[in-house]
Amino acid sequence: MTIIYLIAPFVGYLAAGSLKFLINSIKQRQWAFKSMGLGGMPSTHNTVTMTIATLVTLKMGLDSPVIAVVFGLVLIVAIDSMGLRKHIESHAMLLHRKLSHADDKIKIRQKIGHSPLEVLAGMILGILCGTVLFII
Repeated sequence: MTIIYLIAPFVGYLAAGSLKFLINSIKQRQWAFKSMGLGGMPSTHNTVTMTIATLVTLKMGLDSPVIAVVFGLVLIVAIDSMGLRKHIESHAMLLHRKLSHADDKIKIRQKIGHSPLEVLAGMILGILCGTVLFII
């Protein structure tokens, strides 16, 4: 095994996190340190899994059974980030509404899940990262 497979998730993570920070900073017109974390454009989780999936596909070819496992992981992460995490987000919004009146110090993060566009952006970024790693 080459080290590139171990590096791939970190490359995807750094690429998505940096782009997300830049997008949020432009939107807020200030450094977006408070917006770092879960949710937002692009999806970091989807970027990481698609970076690995792209690299493995390009290195091993489509006829490898490993591809099915890797793309199964990509699919599970995509479904989770749009489904389960969106449900968690709705619970967080409800808690925020209920608890923020009782105590102004309570801060509950409400943006947790991803929209389909954020997931797609993460996947596209992952394809780019995986392709660059393959070329290198």
